[in-house]
Amino acid sequence: AAPAGSAERRRLALAAAADARALMTDPFGNYVVQAVLDLGGPEAARAVAAQARGHVHALSAQKFGSNAVERLLERAPPAQLRALVLELVHGPPMPDGGGGGGGGKKDAARGKQALGRLLRDPFGNYVVQRALDAAPAALARQLAEAVRPHLPGLRHTSGGRRLAAKCARRW
Repeated sequence: AAPAGSAERRRLALAAAADARALMTDPFGNYVVQAVLDLGGPEAARAVAAQARGHVHALSAQKFGSNAVERLLERAPPAQLRALVLELVHGPPMPDGGGGGGGGKKDAARGKQALGRLLRDPFGNYVVQRALDAAPAALARQLAEAVRPHLPGLRHTSGGRRLAAKCARRW
């Protein structure tokens, strides 16, 4: 069979992106999502980001999902990258449909707890590190500031030391 042309590749990438959330947590499907992100261009990355929105913390704390989220952070267009990083900072949206970290002390505390859990997670920790690397300076600083209060409890781990070093570069 002849190699797929760009139109066929785009169609396949968008079809896979439509099921990205389910594929991201699959031992083999996460590789499909990563390939979609590598080959599908900005439109596919936007579609994958749309599937991930609202689930970034859960996906990041899952072995296979974390790999796909890391690749998404590397490939997402600026607006989607911003939304994904802010979801890391503020936590997932409220179950009632409210935004994560939409305002108030209660939302801020919930977001801080969610980020703390992610930082202690063996997979989520790497996602936060990748976000610090992928985000533009101002957004990375915002993430680093959110991570800072958690660092004392993480310094005894190798992931925590790497996070501290990355955050120090962003302050």
